[in-house]
Amino acid sequence: QSNPVVTISMAASAAELGGLAELVGQRWNGTSWDAPLAGQTSTASTVIIPNVTEFSPWIISGNMSTLPVELVSFEVKEDKEQVVLAWETAMEKNNQGFYIQRSSNAKDFENIGFVKGNGDSFERINYTFTDKGALNGTSYYRLQQVDFDGKTEFSAIKSVKLQINTMELNRLYPNPLTGTQLSIELLENPGGNLHISLFSLQGELMMQEVLSTEAEQELVTLKFDQLPDAGLYILQLQMAGKKIQKKLYIADK
Repeated sequence: QSNPVVTISMAASAAELGGLAELVGQRWNGTSWDAPLAGQTSTASTVIIPNVTEFSPWIISGNMSTLPVELVSFEVKEDKEQVVLAWETAMEKNNQGFYIQRSSNAKDFENIGFVKGNGDSFERINYTFTDKGALNGTSYYRLQQVDFDGKTEFSAIKSVKLQINTMELNRLYPNPLTGTQLSIELLENPGGNLHISLFSLQGELMMQEVLSTEAEQELVTLKFDQLPDAGLYILQLQMAGKKIQKKLYIADK
């Protein structure tokens, strides 16, 4: 048929819709969004659009706004004591990007990274993020998608469990760190090399150091040649197959 006329049916999950109501379908004409066609019917999660003759991308909108991102999948998995997050979008509108958020109790989330979005897109796009400072035990992750105009939507929550052989640590001081010297008190020390890594909350490696220790040595001193910018970081200690991670605050210089 040279000039087909069809009926389109679209559906979205509650997580994708957020607070959208009075759903309608809209078409992207290549430069802007067309006004909704007349005669549409909808439920809380579906839209049926009759008499469609133009077939460039269609989306669900409502409350006078279009859905910013169509999230196709979102998965988290363990990879060598790290957590890899992977997600895919089928459509993006005005998408600034995604904050990656983590929680130890599925209630209190904190930002651990940000991945830049692709603005406007009607192609499938794959994203990944690696949490290099992953927590021992069960952690919960979600995405907070943010538009350029500040509007946000949350993904579903995903969980993953890591079994990390942890080492014993008494304390770090001073914390917040106000100078270039950090004291590390160990509860158990078999002796050997202590591998120290400092990560940003985005997983970027800021520094690495290996310190030689004696058996039963309780106090280890880490000296910074140059401190990173003030803020919150993750200090990772590894020795004899055991590992521990602690938050380290670096104060304003």
